[in-house]
Amino acid sequence: MWRMRCGHLGLLGLLALPSTLVHANTSGADRSRADDTTFYVSGFAGQLTENVHHEVLLTPWDVEFLDSFLLGAAVGVERPSPWAQVDLGAELQLVKWTGNQHHWELNAIPIIGRYRFDGRAGPLRSLAFGVGFSYASAIPTEEVIRDGESNRFLIYWKAEAEFGPPDAAVSPFIKLHHRSNAFGLIEEEAGSNTVAVGLRRRF
Repeated sequence: MWRMRCGHLGLLGLLALPSTLVHANTSGADRSRADDTTFYVSGFAGQLTENVHHEVLLTPWDVEFLDSFLLGAAVGVERPSPWAQVDLGAELQLVKWTGNQHHWELNAIPIIGRYRFDGRAGPLRSLAFGVGFSYASAIPTEEVIRDGESNRFLIYWKAEAEFGPPDAAVSPFIKLHHRSNAFGLIEEEAGSNTVAVGLRRRF
């Protein structure tokens, strides 16, 4: 059983300070009107794992991290859906890898569903899942080392937990950043899983 190298997640501690400041600015996240459209920008950092996605999600204490890191920025839009507490949105990400791989990554996510807890789940603000496409400027080295092959173009999905008050404009989040071979449709064996943390600013 792998043991989680907790030292590599020290950057999670950086989220404690922003979470104390989110009460100060609430102008960007007013949900009082059903026709609200919200735009946002995000910054995030993460570390590649050796694990498959269900291991990261279900047994995070057993995650084994690799020496590859990402820095990313995203812009997105979301608006209320016909279903209560559910928002629908889209996002575009630009990612730079460092460590054992040095390529750029562009991720387009045309479909994101976000369930808002509206203050009923303590510090947990929302859960989100989005699916789209991922393009790497070079075939990722770590994907080839792990699977023996890969592709610049793969499916992308993210699973995210967001924290903070429901009306705060700034909120921290943690997510699984996943490149997928779509069950063998693109490559027989390919893909990667990264744990990332970040901050989002809504307008």
